[in-house]
Amino acid sequence: EDETQLAGRTIPVEWEYGRCLVGVHGRADGPLLEPDFPIIRDTRMEAVKLLSNAPPENIERLRAINENIFLLVRLFAHFRDRIVTSADFVSQVETEVGRLYQAGVRYYEVHNEPNLQIEGWQHSWHDGGEFANWFLEVVERMKSQFPEALFGYPGLSPGWDISGQRMDSWSFLQQSEEAALYADWMGCHCYWASDADMLRPGGGLVFAEYRRRYPE
Repeated sequence: EDETQLAGRTIPVEWEYGRCLVGVHGRADGPLLEPDFPIIRDTRMEAVKLLSNAPPENIERLRAINENIFLLVRLFAHFRDRIVTSADFVSQVETEVGRLYQAGVRYYEVHNEPNLQIEGWQHSWHDGGEFANWFLEVVERMKSQFPEALFGYPGLSPGWDISGQRMDSWSFLQQSEEAALYADWMGCHCYWASDADMLRPGGGLVFAEYRRRYPE
């Protein structure tokens, strides 16, 4: 396992720089199910993203398929039409994270697409700045319990406002930059609807702009 120094912290890097891992996102609402494991095995997945309500047994099964598989867990809670404070969020996920942490998982994404209304915007926070404060409080609480965990800034819903359901992703990112710079790593969602869109800076290549803005 290689390591790099970032702002005085040692960050484990589990594959060589410049190599892209082939991976899959697990189920968006819960643990992996029995039909999922043969697919992950047969397609030779190198990385899997799970939700925090996944049981440690999912981790054991995945490592039995590939002992070097990269595992990432998104801290998961319901935000639709309700206010979720940082303390509320931690209380909902800390027991689940404790089980996964004991199973050896170290990479955790703090929430998901917080610039969407259904994920907290206009309810738990009103702009990127308020989200940054929420994020920092969550990470501080979680780090005190799980000191080796690496907490990531979440992937945003890319694009501009759609009928008041989304805050522009670049504006939200700029407003919440304190959280982005504090995070151990950054998530980035790259969406596309065609081959051409896959190679567009605002489509599949969104990650390139993230790299330009945050080269470290």
